[in-house]
Formats: sequence, structure tokens, C-alpha cells
Amino acid sequence: MEKITVQWKRKDGAGFRTFGAYLAEAADRHMMWSMLEIEFLRYALTRPELLDRLAARWRSPRTAVARLVAPHCAAHDPVAVATAIIGLFEGLVTQRRADRDAVPPELFAQALRWLMAGVAHTPEGGP
Repeated sequence: MEKITVQWKRKDGAGFRTFGAYLAEAADRHMMWSMLEIEFLRYALTRPELLDRLAARWRSPRTAVARLVAPHCAAHDPVAVATAIIGLFEGLVTQRRADRDAVPPELFAQALRWLMAGVAHTPEGGP
């Protein structure tokens, strides 16, 4: 995560490339862990006490991403932006696992560029 934090701050786009490569690697290398997470989520959905623990576990990465994007969010809530980034990542990971060629590492970076380009602007009519 430290490498991503340093790269994110660069103006030459290296941060997006580094993050995209990291996400693609995570998608490819952590299949078994992801299957366990999905199974645990399915189990926790019927047990509120477990769902609360799972939600608490997900706060840490969301907070870390929110800190990274906060300087680039204009009038947007960084936690909401982080949630969207994580959701985008999870969707692309699922698609990459089903059809690797459809989601090359560059797509993670490009999708993040598209999202952040929109976030960098203050919304018309306020937040």
C-alpha cells in the first residue's frame, strides 16, 4: 500500500498504472481467499452479528482508499468515492476471473482515471 500511496501522488499517471497493476495482480493471485470471502458473506447475510463484523473489517481498506483520494475529491465525500472505487474494483475482478482477456490490467487503471476525472470536478448545483 505504501508504494501505491507514493505513486498516487505523481502527476504523470504512474499512480493509476501502479494501482491498476496491483489490482490485476490481486485479482489473479487471491482466488481462494476471494472464494472464502464470498462464502463468508453469504453466511453472514443471515446473521446480523457476523455481518456487523464483516462491515467493520471492510472499513479499514475503505478508510485507506478514502485518505488516498481525499485531496482529489473536490466537493465529494472521500469515503463515498472510496466505496465506489472498491465496488468498481470488485466488479472488474469478478469479470476478469470469468474472462481475463476482457479486463486487462490497463482497464483497472483506465476505469480509475475515468472515475477520478469526474470526481475532480465540483458537481453543478453543489455536492
